[in-house]
Amino acid sequence: MNANSYQLVIIESLRPTDPKTAQDLFHGIIKYKQYQNIQLKSVLHVVSRKSEFLKILMDLHLEIADGGVFPILHIEMHGYEEGLQLGSGEIIHWNEIMPVLRKINVLLRNTLMIILGACEGLSLGFRHDINERAGFAIIISSSKKIPEYKIPMAFESFYDTYLTEGGLVNALHNMNAAIDEYNMFSMLTANVFFDTLVEPTSGWIDYEAEEYALKNSQKYVGISVAILKIRSQHEISALLSEWKKKKPYFMMEDLGGYL
Repeated sequence: MNANSYQLVIIESLRPTDPKTAQDLFHGIIKYKQYQNIQLKSVLHVVSRKSEFLKILMDLHLEIADGGVFPILHIEMHGYEEGLQLGSGEIIHWNEIMPVLRKINVLLRNTLMIILGACEGLSLGFRHDINERAGFAIIISSSKKIPEYKIPMAFESFYDTYLTEGGLVNALHNMNAAIDEYNMFSMLTANVFFDTLVEPTSGWIDYEAEEYALKNSQKYVGISVAILKIRSQHEISALLSEWKKKKPYFMMEDLGGYL
């Protein structure tokens, strides 16, 4: 892909009575950083309905396909473990968002970064399907409930650092430091997600195998729990070995994807 414009795409969908944190971010620190760096482009979308939100993502996919932009996606909405809530009150689940994110990320060869200002937004990072391409390369969000008043300080600090070539790690550190919460926001990569899934600790395998053996001991009369556990350990290990083979496709190595 030969994108000719680096663009921060901000999407906000908040309740009418909520502080408009993404709009303030856009008109504040982002505009200031654009003044400092004319190569930085940004666009703000304020939506209220699910259909509008999905259309913006689909239009972004078309724009990337035409070689128009190289985006970073920033989303601010209310969130919970299963998805996001738009300003209209509609719920959009992660499994509704992931397919279009995956299309965007394929065009970007696994370089899509998402900054998600939503409670429990980091749970999106665990909604990948390892049989498919990764939905994004990096997500920065929180696994917790985010106090509303801390959001402006956190993101202003993040972009002040990141857009001054401070790097993601420093930007994330400063983001948490700005709100005196050193683990409120975290970063998860598709690579780490995959490796964590297919290379669990031996303790986890032992636990799952024992749980299986205990639950099925009545079904397999004459076979001891110990034998069932060993059999289950072998089956789990074989399954994980098969899953590991899916990583090149997931990480888009055939497309020259980012690892």
